[in-house]
Amino acid sequence: MRVLRRLLIAGLAAALAGPAGAQDFDPNKPAKQYFGAHTLPSAAAGESFGSYARGCLAGGVQLPETGPTWQAMRLSRNRNWGHPELIAFLHRLGGYAQDAGWPGIYVGDMSQPRGGPMRTGHRSHQIGLDADIWMRRPVGRALSTSERERIGSYVVVASDGVNMNSNWSPSHHQVLKAAASDPAVARIFVNAAIKRALCANEPPGDREWLSKIRPWRGHDAHFHVRLRCPPDSPGCQNQGAPAPGDGCGADLAKWFKGLEPEPETEPEPTLGATRAITRGVSREITLNDLPPACSAVLADGAGDGAGGGTAGGFGTGYVADPSTMIHLPQGVILAYAGTLGTKYFWPAPVRLDPPLIPHVKLEAEGDLPPGVFFVDRGEGFGVLKGVPTQAGTYGLDITLSYAGKVVATMPVGVDIRQGAAGTGPPPDDPVERVKTFVEEFSGGPCFFADTAAVGDASAQVLAFGMAAEPMHALDADFKAVFGYEARIIGQLITEPQCDALNLFESVPKFGGIKPDVAMDRFTLTVGETMSGRISGLDGRAVTLLLVDDKGEVRDLAGYLTEEEGGTVSFGVPVNRRGPHIVLAVATPSAVEAPDSSEPVLFDRFFDGFLLRVMRYNFGYRLTYRYVLVN
Repeated sequence: MRVLRRLLIAGLAAALAGPAGAQDFDPNKPAKQYFGAHTLPSAAAGESFGSYARGCLAGGVQLPETGPTWQAMRLSRNRNWGHPELIAFLHRLGGYAQDAGWPGIYVGDMSQPRGGPMRTGHRSHQIGLDADIWMRRPVGRALSTSERERIGSYVVVASDGVNMNSNWSPSHHQVLKAAASDPAVARIFVNAAIKRALCANEPPGDREWLSKIRPWRGHDAHFHVRLRCPPDSPGCQNQGAPAPGDGCGADLAKWFKGLEPEPETEPEPTLGATRAITRGVSREITLNDLPPACSAVLADGAGDGAGGGTAGGFGTGYVADPSTMIHLPQGVILAYAGTLGTKYFWPAPVRLDPPLIPHVKLEAEGDLPPGVFFVDRGEGFGVLKGVPTQAGTYGLDITLSYAGKVVATMPVGVDIRQGAAGTGPPPDDPVERVKTFVEEFSGGPCFFADTAAVGDASAQVLAFGMAAEPMHALDADFKAVFGYEARIIGQLITEPQCDALNLFESVPKFGGIKPDVAMDRFTLTVGETMSGRISGLDGRAVTLLLVDDKGEVRDLAGYLTEEEGGTVSFGVPVNRRGPHIVLAVATPSAVEAPDSSEPVLFDRFFDGFLLRVMRYNFGYRLTYRYVLVN
């Protein structure tokens, strides 16, 4: 009965790479013009060269725009790139923030794809080891692209420049302490008032972490994290270690007396003889000011629109070559076991690193099961859909093409079975035997049953379907096998709602316990409010969906209210008669639902929603409830 038995993920790497080739650079031209033009990283392994404000980055890795514990902001800047060590640290920092009670973190500017000077803004952030973290506590959902461009962080320093305002909270203190305590961190730049607040509120004892918190002008709405040079980057130049102690004494006091201490080199380091000052303005950084390796970083694969290559492609001279530029670690589904005649939705996500999304194409070639078809959804996702009409074992390849060239092939095995017999002997445990029996029971293509509770000689089973006959058959078969009657709670739905049942069956549900959805009432009259509470989220985000009798889905995000203790309440006016299905989907971090100003059929809506879930390799758990409106 379960459509998707196993989703086996295996790594497969393929790349599009080519010789760096010779390229002429004008040594007098501002280096920011070269580095700012590149939209993709070099094909080399991750390595930082030079100093934080005079350097570059090879093999940059992009922080995905949304992850379990983070969201990247201002995506249009294309500055969410860094050394692999920075990406790993941001994963950890998101976890630290969750420990402090935040849903995660908002990540501002990191580095450009190849580091180097930026056309606007920062004079540091050049070697992939710097990141700006917003002081704004994230909301419990994924922001849209437009929201990430429109909203800003919160200033936490009062207008007097000395104290903190109401945006500051103890959780900010916890996040900063955890970040500074991470061994990879060299410094964290904050406004002097923030350093002052941290010093005043940290109890006696181990205060050594405070030495890494360095005051610097600005930085009142974000904190700037700087990592130490990683071991794989011998050409990277560390700053000197901060002075011993907590840094809360005389040096900090100077900031409040108008006596700015010696710069921490956050904006720009000292260049000695190479630094020229004209009318108080430092000259532009050229390639002559950067390590020689930075010219090679620019020349490596210079065909992503940064000069020399064709627009939108890697340019000429590139051939498929095993390397590290395109990775498909989540994309290979090796085994699928389905039931003949059952409709299913089978996502085949591909993670691209870097995300060459505009030019990616997925195609299925080979032996597709009769009745099954493949759809390229874009953004590195494909979907196998349909109703298999012939049992058997099938093999096919999903090919990934970039700029018209096949660069990777994913082998897929599909096993379509006749009936829904179990794959092994029944379990010895009585409770597991009941669960397995209900799971394997075949009630037809629009039927779903699940155990709600199982005791020594009792069972409660939820059954969804278009007709009562499969529910009666389940009742009779259950009694014949186990010798007692189960309590079958039958819930009749409409044909357009069958796609929701396919979701229950066909998608793996990982990621902790199911959320607990307590409904105040299961039977309503048109115009009344459907209300309830969702608990058991354990810090996860929740998406609440309502599927009406026409199979149209509504995202109820606007009706959710966060309460104390991690509980979420809701009150939704219901103005349509018929059966309704309520779905609560818990994910490690918020998932932006597809935009849908008009009613959207569940099948179409959840295609997009699930792809967002799978895109970031989220595990999730789902709880469903049935509400009848008269």
